[in-house]
Amino acid sequence: SYGGLPVIDATYLTMDKILLAMGDGSYSDGLHSFDLNTHQFEVIEWLYTPTFLYYDQMNSTFWAAAGWGGVMKSGDGFNWVDVPYFDGRICSSMDTWGNHVAIAETHNDYMVHYSDDGGNTWNISADTELIRNLCFDGWGNLCGIFPGTSYSSGLYKSTDFGATWELLLYSPQLKNLG
Repeated sequence: SYGGLPVIDATYLTMDKILLAMGDGSYSDGLHSFDLNTHQFEVIEWLYTPTFLYYDQMNSTFWAAAGWGGVMKSGDGFNWVDVPYFDGRICSSMDTWGNHVAIAETHNDYMVHYSDDGGNTWNISADTELIRNLCFDGWGNLCGIFPGTSYSSGLYKSTDFGATWELLLYSPQLKNLG
């Protein structure tokens, strides 16, 4: 990798480039492109301690979040803008289903933020469980994990794109979905 930085997440950028979220808390952290032909890295956007990188194919939008707080988006993967709603919020994962977008916040206020219009306006889940690692299933149900070993830990599901949640399976120490 570039400068020994760990790759946090990756997605395609162009036919010959991959977009990478790289970093571990150094001044080199950010979004980098990797050219498949020349094997060269290029810094696209500085992003301190990235937590996720996501490409929403339905809406042709790239999303990225930082461990210091904030979410950014881009229509082309090269020009990024902050999403003001998420200023100061530390987010860990996201997924989309059509125009529905869900982002898990995992810092002081553990909650899921959801949008029904491609990320233009945002709402907060009625159930503010510590849900993270979001993933839509093939029928549009949003699933997430409540981590740890509490009586609430396990697999949760939302049938309304993140507005409300129900426990599907109690299981301590779940780590990842899909």
